[in-house]
Amino acid sequence: MTYTPKRVQRRRAKDWRMPLCGCGCGKPARYVGRPTRWGNPAIIGQRMPYQLHSGGGKARPYIWDAAQAVEWYTDWITGVVRLANGKNARQAPTVEDIRATLGGHDLACWCPPDQPCHADVLLALTNPETA
Repeated sequence: MTYTPKRVQRRRAKDWRMPLCGCGCGKPARYVGRPTRWGNPAIIGQRMPYQLHSGGGKARPYIWDAAQAVEWYTDWITGVVRLANGKNARQAPTVEDIRATLGGHDLACWCPPDQPCHADVLLALTNPETA
C-alpha cells in the first residue's frame, strides 16, 4: 500500500513541533509557506502584477480571497502567467522541480485545513494519482 501525502497546518502554539512526514523518510513535513521557493506570492488584499505567458499586456488583478490566491498560484506554477515586476521577478519553480523535491511528502503551510491552500496545488502536482 502506498502512502498518500497530506497537508499539515503549521502553528505558533507553545511546544508545537512540525510532525514527521508520514512517508517514513524520518524528516518533518516539508514547509511550503511564503518565504520558501514553493510559497504563494499572491497575497490576499493586494494586486498582483503579472503578464500572460503569451506576452500580453500587464494585468493587475486584486486578490480578494484564498480561493482566488490559489487560482492565481495554479496559473503561475503551470506557466499560464508570470510575475511582471521587472528582471528581478520571482520565477515559478518547474513542475519537475516540485515533483522531484516534494513528491511523496507531507506539506505544511499556515492555511487552515478547511480553506483553499496552494499546498493542495502542490500535492496534486506531485501526486497526480490522488488528485
